[in-house]
Amino acid sequence: TAQGWLPRFYTRSQLLLRGMWGFLVLLLVPATWGQPVQGSVSPYEIQEQATAAAPANTSSFTALAMTDESVAQLSLPFAFPLYCHLFTSGRLSANGVFLFANVRAGSSGNIPVVGYDYLVAPYWTDLNPGAGGAVAYGTAERDGQVGFVISFENVPRLFSTLTVSFDLWLFSTGEIFINCYQCNTTVAACVGIEGTTGEYANIFTGAVVGNRAWHLRPTCADTTT
Repeated sequence: TAQGWLPRFYTRSQLLLRGMWGFLVLLLVPATWGQPVQGSVSPYEIQEQATAAAPANTSSFTALAMTDESVAQLSLPFAFPLYCHLFTSGRLSANGVFLFANVRAGSSGNIPVVGYDYLVAPYWTDLNPGAGGAVAYGTAERDGQVGFVISFENVPRLFSTLTVSFDLWLFSTGEIFINCYQCNTTVAACVGIEGTTGEYANIFTGAVVGNRAWHLRPTCADTTT
């Protein structure tokens, strides 16, 4: 029976159970397109995948001889729009971040980073490819689109035996796919993107729990160089 202010047919215990069930449903529903953890939503929609995809086939990729804190200049096979600005090249930092405006990246970041503009961080932390693993780049196809792919495979953190593996996919449409398929370690890292002042999406900061992936789709129509 109804009690006091409660609506008809519901007891306080029943309402409590219904509230707990609703909370569990929110936790269990699959990720949908929506806001990043921090930062401006526009002009990107971001979706998290609870399970990472298979790694890119790197058999035809170009290997990079990278060391601790090294940077490699890479040309893109197409003009890539980031925050509605077109780029045809970038600099890959050994610390797991691809830079379009800055010369090099520090050992770790927490987006937004003061002094940095236009970057994509698939796994920004203090990595040391000179101690093991492999870094390579090339083109591959995913979901019917040819993308530019950067691969870090079994790369250790500086002064550590812990290794991580991830792919960064960039597409001419401006879509970005970050595939962290072997990142379930205690290593803290930052995943996200940054444009100019006030334009950023801090997708994840901390130790990645479970291997996962993130898909970013731009919503802006106009691009500038």
